[in-house]
Amino acid sequence: RKEPSVLKALRQESGTGLALLRKVERAFPGDPLRQLSEFFARFSLTAGTGRSRAVSFRTMEQYQEVLTKCLHDLADPTVNMKVQNLTDLSAKHVRAVTQVWVNRGCSASYLASQNTALRRLAIWMGKPDAVPRLCDLVADPTLYRRSYSALTSKNWETAGIDIEKVFTDMEAECEITGLQLRLILVNGLRAREAVMFKPFAADRGDSLFISSGTKGGRARIIP
Repeated sequence: RKEPSVLKALRQESGTGLALLRKVERAFPGDPLRQLSEFFARFSLTAGTGRSRAVSFRTMEQYQEVLTKCLHDLADPTVNMKVQNLTDLSAKHVRAVTQVWVNRGCSASYLASQNTALRRLAIWMGKPDAVPRLCDLVADPTLYRRSYSALTSKNWETAGIDIEKVFTDMEAECEITGLQLRLILVNGLRAREAVMFKPFAADRGDSLFISSGTKGGRARIIP
């Protein structure tokens, strides 16, 4: 099966975190959770796609959350496959923990995010093939194929939701949040952009200059 181009690009990172992983393993032997925490506190992560840049703080948090969950699930007595050190992680562990998630009925998006985080860690430790692709880990890959197209309309009007009532109710609870919702509706701001919106800095008269909370840190102008 042909490997996606993004995986080929990520393979270039192979082994970039191995020295640091070995260092934290020596400092905290037998404590993979502490090793994980120390690793993410010191390792500089690069984005897997797009321009060369460090990934966001939230992305780092998400990787750590996913991997922490994985370590907990492997250590569960019903699985009994606790790893003593992060570099002990192998395809055997990945297959076992993926089966745990499948048995729980986890969604395709959940499984994909877990698989991605595990693969990224394996690449950093110089073991790019330690994490099989998700389609090779589940009995019926069609059940866990993510759909990137909406099957039903998510439009509020179609769903019979009175937008003005929702906004008015929110403004009664918190005026600022109500205004942020209106910014999202009228100007197409992302949620994070609305929360971090600075009116005096953004107002350009006939447009808005959005620089805080943007995707990838790229500023943009909204007419």
